[in-house]
Order: sequence, then C-alpha cells, then structure tokens
Amino acid sequence: MDIGAFFYYIVRYANVWCLLAIVDCLFVIISIRENHIVNKGVKLAVYRTGSLIIFAALADMVTDYVYGMPGLHRLVFTGYTIVYTVPMLVPIVYCSAIDPTFLKSKFGHVALVIAAIYVISMLTNYRHGLYFYIDSNAEYIQGSVWYIRPIVLAVNYFAIFAEIIKKKYIFSMGEIKTVNHILTLFIIGVIYTDIFYTGEIIELIMAAGFSFITSMFNNLEMKTDQVTGLANRYVYTDDSFKFKDFDGLVVVSIDINDLKKINDNDGHAIGDAYLKASALTYNKYLYNYGKMYRIGGDEFVFLGAYRDEVAKVLEKLQQQPKTDREFGEFDLSVAYGLVEKTRGESVFDAVNRADVLMYDCKRKMKAAEIKFNGEII
Repeated sequence: MDIGAFFYYIVRYANVWCLLAIVDCLFVIISIRENHIVNKGVKLAVYRTGSLIIFAALADMVTDYVYGMPGLHRLVFTGYTIVYTVPMLVPIVYCSAIDPTFLKSKFGHVALVIAAIYVISMLTNYRHGLYFYIDSNAEYIQGSVWYIRPIVLAVNYFAIFAEIIKKKYIFSMGEIKTVNHILTLFIIGVIYTDIFYTGEIIELIMAAGFSFITSMFNNLEMKTDQVTGLANRYVYTDDSFKFKDFDGLVVVSIDINDLKKINDNDGHAIGDAYLKASALTYNKYLYNYGKMYRIGGDEFVFLGAYRDEVAKVLEKLQQQPKTDREFGEFDLSVAYGLVEKTRGESVFDAVNRADVLMYDCKRKMKAAEIKFNGEII
C-alpha cells in the first residue's frame, strides 16, 4: 500500500465543509479555554458540543469517502444516521451544560422525549427507510417522509435555545425579539441546507451556529449581574448614553433596605438571596415599562417610559409586605425616587436627582419604623 498516495487521497477528496466545521469548532474550543473570565457552564457546553460536532463532521467525511462503493452501504447508512442524529443532540447537550437544572424541568423532559423519539426513529430507519435509505450501490435515496426530520429538528432546536435563554437571562421585550429573530434565521438556514444539500454542509451550519451561540452566551454573561440576573453597571452606562437625547425618560433610583444587617446577621448567602428576591419582585412589575439595572451593592436604577403607570407600580410595591413567593420568602423593604429626565439633562444627572428623592424616602421609612417600634427618634 502506497502510504503517500493514501494520504494524498484523504486530503484531496476531503469534504471541505466538514474540514471548515472542524476548524471552526477547534477555534471556539481553544478560544474559550484561554478565556479565564467566561462562565464555567459556557466552557463545559463548548467542550461537549464542539466535540460532538467534530465527531459528526468526521463521520460525514468517512461517509463521503465510501459513498457509492458497493458492499459498503451499511457504513454509508451509519454515517448518514450520525450526521442526521447529532443536530438533535446538540441543543440538549449545550443547554444542559449551561443550566444543569434544565433536564430536570418539565420543558427539559419534553425536549428529551422528543429527542428520544427522533433518535429511535433514526435508528430504526434502516429497516423502514422512511427518512432515507441506502441502495445496493451505497447511494443515498430520500424516503417518503424525509421532510419531517428537519422540521422536527428545527422546532426542537429553536424551542430549547429560546427557553434556556429566557430562563437564564432577563431581557427587555426588544432584546427578546432580537434573539428570536436571530435564532429563527439560523433555524431556517439549518432546514434549508438539510433539505436541499442532503446533509453535505450541515456540520458547517452547526459549527457556525455553535460559534455564534457561544459568543452570544459569553456576551450575555459579561452583561449580566451574577446575583440578580439583571443587567449590570456596564449595560446601564452604555444604555444611559443611548438615552442622552431621550426627553421624558422615566428614571427611578432604587435602594434595597437592610442588606447590611442581613449580611451581618445571617451571612452573605442569605443576603444575596434577599437582594435577588427583592430586585426580581420589583423587576417583575416594572418589566413592561422599561429596564432595571443593578449598579452596585443594594443600588438599582430603572429606565423606562409611562411615568404615571410606573409611579402606580412603585406605590403598590411599597404597600407589599413580602417579596413574591416565586423569588423567595423575605420582607420587602425598598426606598425609591422617581424623576423624569429633562431636555439637555444627562441620564446620570437625572439619576442623581432621583437619588436625592430616594434618600428622602429612606429617611421617612426609617422614621416610620422607629415610631412604629415605640422608640425615641
């Protein structure tokens, strides 16, 4: 056997789309490995998913080499089965690493059932040939219901990623629309290439999506407060400059009371839980009117619209004794100041004005608490 000729054949007739997919996955894996800031869940997702896509790409390359060789139709069938099965596993593997509780949730169970049915149908496809079959000349022939496979794959793909993003991160309505738009475009690409290119470049599409989604998760982690899940100070600063010419912007300075006391008495873990429950309770009711940011410690800022509606929400929350049960069982004690940004005023100056009102609110709450306890002011 001429080893040189063998390697020349391997390189000369390699599936370039699969090679590009492998290179792309390796690039993402190496990049994320050298990033010491990125979330561990994202790293684990990258390692597992990248390896899975590389495996599918290698299987596809082997299939290309033996395609059309009589007597090797079983190997060709196995290759196509791997190529068409891996895309269904990718979102599950990726999202279960991002959020370990995903597979234990009701949505995770549904996704697993759909994936299991899909995988079983692919494994039994050899006998029935519903999706595709390989003839005696080791050539691919589409089955009678081949179109069902990419549709089921795409729907599950979109649903899983949309659910995990919605569960893990807090978005404004505009951001949700943007993410859904991008995911939809990606899924359309998967369906199109799957149907019209018979799996020839599906690994490259998966690798491109894998690279994009990893960048998206990494970017979201960098912009998200790790305690509350709200937008962090970086996003607040960036958005404040965007709103510099927005007259009538509703600005609310929010300060959660008694955090230091809880940290000192019950520990920082309980303090974080209290902070998160209080912040998410406020965010839940302010969500439809704008965006809430954690800018440091127990300090938050809300930027939005509809001053009257926001004022009503804040007044109602002031009367609410406890945080919403879905976030935890804590007393709800928050001081706030609300202003409307004037023409020519920066968001930061408006926040400073709101701070003055917030501290006045805090003093009144403290005075009322002392009076209620029967103490001398």
